[in-house]
Amino acid sequence: MDQQRPPHGFEAVDQDDNPEWFRECLDTQSVLPFHQAVTREVFVRLQVREGYHAVDVGCGTGTDARALAQMVGASGHVVGVDISETLITEARARSRDQTLPIEYMLGDAASIPLESASFDGCFSIRTFQHLAEPRRILAEMFRILRSGGRIVVSDPDHTSAVVDVVDRELAQRFLMWRAGTIRNGWIAHHMRALMKEVGFQEIDVTPMVNIRTDYAEVERTSSYDGGVRVAQRDGVFSTHEADSLIASLRAAAASDSFFCAMTFFITSGTKP
Repeated sequence: MDQQRPPHGFEAVDQDDNPEWFRECLDTQSVLPFHQAVTREVFVRLQVREGYHAVDVGCGTGTDARALAQMVGASGHVVGVDISETLITEARARSRDQTLPIEYMLGDAASIPLESASFDGCFSIRTFQHLAEPRRILAEMFRILRSGGRIVVSDPDHTSAVVDVVDRELAQRFLMWRAGTIRNGWIAHHMRALMKEVGFQEIDVTPMVNIRTDYAEVERTSSYDGGVRVAQRDGVFSTHEADSLIASLRAAAASDSFFCAMTFFITSGTKP
């Protein structure tokens, strides 16, 4: 992989020449213990029960929506919404042979074609970091929730990233550049304020730290090597600096001493 990720990013999967990269990335993440733990915590904070009606904003290939649909029973209902036709098509295909109370909608989450005050919960996992209008989408989630309904949003805070290499200045320069390539790399630590603006109450924020020591897994989902080369082309590094940073990362991997981490914030609230 010679770049950090396909150039259009998750905000424009359908416009990318390699949409398969996004499906593979989501599948890799979905089986990692940390991301499974985050999803479980999100469901706990939603207060899921039999007959629960929920919306997954930015459902991707539908992994989390299907997991929730198995929890709500036949009297429940789960709607997955995503702006990508590629990912929604895949989600529908993966649900075709399952008898789950679930449906998928292709469209912009800033204008969800669902009735006001009709759902018990709304959630979004690793999506707001990519959204062009996060406040407007939160307001839309507020609209479709019933009084007492729950919202839970989880995203990584890219400004919290750390990596252990010999040259800390190079590492910090890379991580700050990388955070800036994400549309809303800082959104996780701003979500509490956004929820308050929209009108949610009983807002709670819980951090979960994703510690990664498997460099091969990091390369599959994040491609540090490729990211350093993109940063070099952007003028962040000289060729010598890029070579040095990549060599340090690979040396850490070879000696089983690689370490990087990032904090995820799970923000929940209630519609009064």
